[in-house]
Amino acid sequence: MNRFYDKVNKTNSCWLWTGSLTKYGYGKININKKYISTHRLSWELVNGKIPEGMHICHTCDVRSCVNPEHLFLGTPKDNAVDREQKGRSNSQGYKTNARRITECRYGHKDIYVDSKNARRCRTCRNQQSQKRYYINKQEDC
Repeated sequence: MNRFYDKVNKTNSCWLWTGSLTKYGYGKININKKYISTHRLSWELVNGKIPEGMHICHTCDVRSCVNPEHLFLGTPKDNAVDREQKGRSNSQGYKTNARRITECRYGHKDIYVDSKNARRCRTCRNQQSQKRYYINKQEDC
């Protein structure tokens, strides 16, 4: 599973997935032409098969985290209770968690809120702009 671990950024606490993400912020990886949630794959690599009907929940509440020590097996009810106890249960769902984001998935702490009220990383944005600039510059030559 080198392909899996190559896309994991191990910080002091969370292991952040740096590959593809779902629109909800969970990591995903394509294995045998099928997308698999990376937190579920991480659990299975360490603990074995997930029993049917069970969820893999995050103790850290970071959806892109794949650290097996931050994951626990639970029922949908366990997940709802955990969400309630942490004060994350409201009608806004995913958007509430965005307020808690203090670093990007690459570990940069230069976060700002853009004109669409989404949190973005200034460092990543600048790196992407530089990359596009040099690609366009090479095409002009």
